[in-house]
Amino acid sequence: MNELRPFLVSVDISLPGENGLDLTRKIKNGHPEMQVVILTSHDVPEYRDAARRCGANHFMVKGSASFQEILGVAHSILSKGGWWKSYEPEGWQCPTCFCENIDTNHK
Repeated sequence: MNELRPFLVSVDISLPGENGLDLTRKIKNGHPEMQVVILTSHDVPEYRDAARRCGANHFMVKGSASFQEILGVAHSILSKGGWWKSYEPEGWQCPTCFCENIDTNHK
């Protein structure tokens, strides 16, 4: 994490050897600028609350969230964080597959 310095991290609650909520807390404590999306099959209110307390920026349930919704959340987080502005080469166009049916403000 320290070497790569990603802007957006997707974490599941169930991870081998570590709890995704604990990992989220560690990420946010060490790198508060990193955006964390919990993407899990655990559709439990207690997990949603715990994710919020750990600093997760978004909580999505596998199987309930469509691929388009997942892309929309990532797109929204990245565009609000200025990622698009800092990493788009001049003349770059956002791929249609990412923006179709998604409210985008970065164009």
